Amino acid sequence: MNKIELKNYVQNGDLFKRSVVGARFNRGKSIPNRNIINFSVQKSPQIKVLANIQGSVNSKYVVNIFKDEQRVNIVHDCPDFKKNTKFCKHIVKVLLLLEPDVCKSVCQDIRTINFSSSFNLIKQSKTENFIVKAEELIKESKYYEAISFLEQAHKESSNLNYIKKIADITLKYKLYDQFIKYSVKFKEIRGYINDYPKFLNSTFKSITEYVETK
Repeated sequence: MNKIELKNYVQNGDLFKRSVVGARFNRGKSIPNRNIINFSVQKSPQIKVLANIQGSVNSKYVVNIFKDEQRVNIVHDCPDFKKNTKFCKHIVKVLLLLEPDVCKSVCQDIRTINFSSSFNLIKQSKTENFIVKAEELIKESKYYEAISFLEQAHKESSNLNYIKKIADITLKYKLYDQFIKYSVKFKEIRGYINDYPKFLNSTFKSITEYVETK
């Protein structure tokens, strides 16, 4: 997935504006780009859009748009969307941010789009968002922030691979304060380590050496 510069392509509105009820189009257009926590677009082999949007107060919402062999699917979890308002302001905002050719592909048969707030799909979409964001932060050497998103991915999915990834990051970059913080969770990854006692001894030796240099 590619991280892209955010801008509103207002012309995209011509593709779906007639399906938007009330003032939601203008409200969506007015959402500031700073409220977009994460935005990634994959064009091939099938279109896939992942977005995480800051809502009111502490609410964060996920938007997952993906194309399968049959149709376009839009997964979202804001209260307005769940009330069967298909094109809520968050969906409007995401569609406006898409490059025109991508938006055209998404909206080419608007009547067949499958809108869903399925609990399982929401959890899966949130996990994917957290992983995309963590990978971006690792590339930017923002390891503490990346660890936080990996932890959220683990909470959503219970996938121990994300705990292993946290362990790998803390040891590779000597983030021993984070290793200690997550040490209880690290007990869950014994299956990934051939010699767990040796691993722990080596790790705590490194921590001791690190502390002694401070």
